Amino acid sequence: MEEMRKKTGVRCLGNGENGFRHFSTRNKAIKSVDDMKGLKIRVMESPVYMALVRSLGASPVPISWGEVYMASSRVLSTAGGPISLIESMKFNEITKNIILDGHIYSFLPLSSTTNSSCR
Repeated sequence: MEEMRKKTGVRCLGNGENGFRHFSTRNKAIKSVDDMKGLKIRVMESPVYMALVRSLGASPVPISWGEVYMASSRVLSTAGGPISLIESMKFNEITKNIILDGHIYSFLPLSSTTNSSCR
């Protein structure tokens, strides 16, 4: 961490928890991997996340976080996230099923910078 601070001016102050991500679907209950085939699943624009969704037989759709609610109600078969975000972002209003698969765990680093070029 100290090397990163010296190199970039970014200091990690601590970590929070975002939790495990779970899929939530509008219409289709997922009971097995075979049920994922043909679904359009929102992902971050990351080769790793896109490969994960493809490996399940679904189609990854990279969409920015701010557009997920609208896309989930119209275009996507499923979105997903930690339970706390599914509720706070009101995805529970537009999805019928939550699949507690825990496919990704994410943490939230808390950082600050002293590097004026990062502002």
